[in-house]
Amino acid sequence: MIFLQRLMSTLAPDRFFMVCALLFGLIFIVITPPFQTPDEINHFYRSYQVSEGTFIAVSKDHRVGGELPASLVSCSKPFCFLRRKEYTTTSWSTIIEQVNISLNKKEIIFIDFPNTGMYSFVSYMPQAIGIFIFRSLDLPPIFIFYGGRLSALLFWVFSMVWAIRLLPFYKWLFTLLALLPMSVATNMSLSADVMTNVLAFLVIAYSLHLAYSRPLVSGKQMTIFSVLGVLLALAKVVYLPLILLILLVPQNKFRSKSSYYGQLLTVFVISGVTALCWSAIMKSLYVPSKLYNPVAMADPMLLWTSIVPCASMTDQMQFILSQDWWYVPYVFVHSLKVAFEMYSQSYIGTFGWLDTYLPVWFICVGYLVIFLVAFWDGKEEKTGRGFKPLLLVSFSMALALILFSQLLTWVCVGEESIDIIQGRYLIPIFPLLFMLLHNTKWTRAKQATYIVVIFSLLSLSYSSYVIFERYFVKDEVEAIITLSCNAEEVVDISFLTDTATVLLDNANTKSNEQSRSGKYSAKISLKNI
Repeated sequence: MIFLQRLMSTLAPDRFFMVCALLFGLIFIVITPPFQTPDEINHFYRSYQVSEGTFIAVSKDHRVGGELPASLVSCSKPFCFLRRKEYTTTSWSTIIEQVNISLNKKEIIFIDFPNTGMYSFVSYMPQAIGIFIFRSLDLPPIFIFYGGRLSALLFWVFSMVWAIRLLPFYKWLFTLLALLPMSVATNMSLSADVMTNVLAFLVIAYSLHLAYSRPLVSGKQMTIFSVLGVLLALAKVVYLPLILLILLVPQNKFRSKSSYYGQLLTVFVISGVTALCWSAIMKSLYVPSKLYNPVAMADPMLLWTSIVPCASMTDQMQFILSQDWWYVPYVFVHSLKVAFEMYSQSYIGTFGWLDTYLPVWFICVGYLVIFLVAFWDGKEEKTGRGFKPLLLVSFSMALALILFSQLLTWVCVGEESIDIIQGRYLIPIFPLLFMLLHNTKWTRAKQATYIVVIFSLLSLSYSSYVIFERYFVKDEVEAIITLSCNAEEVVDISFLTDTATVLLDNANTKSNEQSRSGKYSAKISLKNI
C-alpha cells in the first residue's frame, strides 16, 4: 500500500498518458477490424493519395477522388458488410487473407471519396508518412493500411505528451480527456480527426503556457502559435475560434503595447486568410449529390460513405438565407436536444461505425469522473476575470461552426434538425467546457490522480472487451425481432426504426412523392433490396 502511494505521488501525467495511450492504442489497432471507424475507407484513400504527393483531390467528370491502385478497394470489400450490422462479426483469418492481395501499382482506377477529398492534405500528414513507408516497400494494401494507423497513433501520442507538458495546470484533466475510449479509438485510426485533435489540444495548451507559465512572450513563441493557427485553419476551419485563447496572455508579457497588438493581429490575419483560401479550394471541389456523376452514384459504396442524396451545400445556404433570422438558432437548439443521446454517449465511447455501444451506466460514470477531476485538479492557480468568459466564447463559436457545417453538408435541404452530431466532433472543444469548472477552493490533487489512473485503465480495458466481442465473438440470436420503420427519420443514409440499435439501409430511396401517415415514403427497387 505504501509502495502504491509513493508510486502515485511520483507519477507524472505525461508519462502515464504515453504508456497508457501506446498500450491501449496498439490493442485498439489490433482488435478493431480494418475500416471500422467512421469513413475510414475514404480516409484511407485520401491518405494514400497524399502519400503520393497529390495534396489536392482530383475533380473530373462531376466526380471527386483520385487515381489509385484498384487493390485498395479489393482489400476493403471483405469488411464493408460489418458497417452498422451489430450482430455481424468477422475473423482473424479474413484479415490475414488480405495479405494475398498485392499492391500492384500499375492497375490504377479512379476512386470516389468526395467527403474526404474536401479535407486539406495537412489532416493526413501523420497517416501519409506511415503509408509512404509501407507502400515504398511494395507491401500488400492491408499492411499499408495498418502502417497508416500505427503512424497516426504514434503522432498523436507524442504530440499529446508535449501538450500535457506545456499545461500549467489541469494536466490530469487533459490526460483523462485524451484517454477517453472514444478519443483512443479515433486517434488510432486513419481519420482526419487525429490531426485536428492534436492541433486543438496544442493550441489550448500553448495558450495557457504562454499566459500562465512564461514571464515574457517572445517573437519565436508567437511564431510557433501562428503556425499552429495556420495548421488548424487548414485541418478544420470550424475549430479556428480556439486561437482566441491567445487573448488570455496579458499585455504586460509583451515588450510593448504595439508589439502586443501587432503580434495578435498577425496571428488572426494569417490564420483567417489561410482559412479563406482553403475554403475557396474546397468550394471548387464540391459537387452536390444532384450533380454527381450518375454512374458513380450507382455504386452503393459511395452512398454508404460519402453522400447524402438530399443534401446540397449551395441549396441549403439559399434556403437558410430565405428564412427568418431565428431559423438557424432554432435548428441548433433543437438539434442539440434531439441528438443529445448520440453525442453525449459517443463522446465517451461509441465504436465502429457508431454501432458498438458502451452501457448507459458506464457513460454516466464517465461524466461523473470528468466533473470530479475538473473540480479537484484546479490547483491554486489564479486565472483572472477574463479566463472563463473567453473559454465560453471560444467554445460557443466553435460549437456553432460545427453545427453550421453539419447543417450545410449532411442535412437534407429544409430539415429543421441535425440528427448526426457525433461525440468525436466535440473532442477538440470539450476541454474548454470542463475548464469552466476551474476553482481554487475544492482542489484534491491526490484524489484526481487516483481517479484518472483507475478510471482510464478500467474504461480502456472494458472498451477493449466490448470491441473484441462485437467483431470476433458470434452472438447466437434465436429470438424473432419485430420492428417498424416509417421512412420519416434518417441518420446518415440509414432509416431509423423503433429499435434504437437497428438501422435500415437504402435511405437514399426516401421520397415525398407519395406517403401514407407521414411526409415521406421509400421507393425500393430490386437493386436496393
